[in-house]
Amino acid sequence: MKAISKIFGLMLTIAVAFSSCSSDDDGPSAIQKSGDFTHTYLIPIEGIANSQQKPEKVTLKLDSLLGEYTKNFLSGEFKRGKSSIEISGLSGVSSTATLKDFTITIGNRGSINLGNCNPTGTGTNGFQSDYVHDSDKYTDIVKYVFEDMVSKQRSSNVTISFTPTETIIAKNNKVFLKITVSGNMKYNVYESK
Repeated sequence: MKAISKIFGLMLTIAVAFSSCSSDDDGPSAIQKSGDFTHTYLIPIEGIANSQQKPEKVTLKLDSLLGEYTKNFLSGEFKRGKSSIEISGLSGVSSTATLKDFTITIGNRGSINLGNCNPTGTGTNGFQSDYVHDSDKYTDIVKYVFEDMVSKQRSSNVTISFTPTETIIAKNNKVFLKITVSGNMKYNVYESK
């Protein structure tokens, strides 16, 4: 019995020695890289005149922003200066088309009412369509999207609601909520030795 125990002990020692020598040489090595990435997500806006619209939630995914580097993503830092929100195409419906009480919800956060959106930005609590909004009020919303995307879920759920003063048909009018997200992203790239 003692001889068999010694043989197993010797084999175990040899196996550990070989595995510790070869583990550093196997496979590609990870090199951490970083870069600025920007992507504009489009959410279609359509609806029947004077009827409140609550479209289904839309999921914005990290892989649209980060592409092939998503699977090796490490972390990200939000870039406010290149992020924005815009309602585009509303002026193509008419010069008086308005989205009343345009409200946006990001993830499980509370709803944010941006007010009435129209081509001139006039009226009580109004903001202009076909204009890139990049002040803190709007980029704070984009930051929520970014925070969700760089979390473990790798996506952000966006829900909107509004009441159009005129009927908007997506295929004819091409009205979109554009959410431009920008960040400095860290990720690994694997290169063979």
